[in-house]
Amino acid sequence: MKKKICIFLVGIVVIAALALFVVPQIPVKKFEPVTHTMLEEDAAYERAYNLYGKVIFKDRRKALDKFKTDYKSALEYIEDNTDYGKFNTSYKTLSEYFLYGLNGLKNRDVDNADVLNKQLHGVAAFCKTYRKSNYREYVYLP
Repeated sequence: MKKKICIFLVGIVVIAALALFVVPQIPVKKFEPVTHTMLEEDAAYERAYNLYGKVIFKDRRKALDKFKTDYKSALEYIEDNTDYGKFNTSYKTLSEYFLYGLNGLKNRDVDNADVLNKQLHGVAAFCKTYRKSNYREYVYLP
């Protein structure tokens, strides 16, 4: 009897773990882009809706690799002008880079200010979507 109860409890724990950590990362509905999107249109940035109706990247690793090459100048600008440190995928860094990118350039005297400002908004869009592509967003883990 105790063995059956243990097996049952282990099964419940496994199902709960799957529901918390795997289900949010499964794309369930095709993403229809809005008329204005800040991220470049590329297969690496292919997005979908997850079970909770949030936009996620279908392949987070491919999107991250492409992002680091496409938005290199904006990432370097943020690293040089803030104390956030080097870009990584921690929740804190994604949140800081998201807010900085969302606010755009404070000083318009830099070369190619319009291009850099557009890239900063792309950084914000990427950070928001990447953060939602991770289970931590749904189980409230920092």
